[in-house]
Amino acid sequence: MKRLLLCTLLGSSLMLLASTPSASFYSQDEYRLAHSMFDSVQADLASAQTHASGDVARIKRTRADLDQLEQGWDRARFDSRQMAAAISDLRTVADDRRFQRDDRAALSMDLSRLLDFQTDYY
Repeated sequence: MKRLLLCTLLGSSLMLLASTPSASFYSQDEYRLAHSMFDSVQADLASAQTHASGDVARIKRTRADLDQLEQGWDRARFDSRQMAAAISDLRTVADDRRFQRDDRAALSMDLSRLLDFQTDYY
């Protein structure tokens, strides 16, 4: 009976860990900081899109790339080609002088954070 209870508790614990990707692969701080970074980049891209006189299609593509990266992060799947595409698109938007200076400055900071994230995890 004692052995059955122990096995049941152990099995339940393993199932709980398997159902929460962040618990299996990252510390809570890593998980929170990564999602904070993704949220910040998305917000800055949305702001640039609102004020856009530049390449709105590139912003939409960059936002889609970031969504895929974030989903991969949640599943602990790291696609270096996806990361390279997101960085390239974000760099292009941040350098596009048709966007407002404040938006470009925010996106340049986001690019720096994304490059640090790449160094740490890709």
